[in-house]
Amino acid sequence: MGILITSLVSLAVHISLTWDEMILKPLGDKLSEMLPELLRKPLFECLPCMGAWQALLIWIISILTEDEGTFLHHVLHVEIEIGLIPMMLGSVGMNTIILLLISSVRAKQKMNELYELSNGIESIE
Repeated sequence: MGILITSLVSLAVHISLTWDEMILKPLGDKLSEMLPELLRKPLFECLPCMGAWQALLIWIISILTEDEGTFLHHVLHVEIEIGLIPMMLGSVGMNTIILLLISSVRAKQKMNELYELSNGIESIE
């Protein structure tokens, strides 16, 4: 469950700061100007890179909130028991799969747009 949460948080941050149609894109652009690539990638630009670092952050937070009554403890207790490395690798893997799926869908959308554009040009001629 923690791997899924980590991946979805990474996806939300990545999309909101890097996609053109998103409201936080100007903030992402400003951060891109200010931060070196070494920091940009794990923070918001590289979805697989983000998985490992966000898994580490969530794992540390879950260790600090060991109170069994907290929501975070219940969600992440399995990942804490299996360890940090499997959680990090699982998040990177999940984010890579998500990135491949998104890339495939976006590529298909672009191809459809080009096809529609080429049909419009043929009808003009």
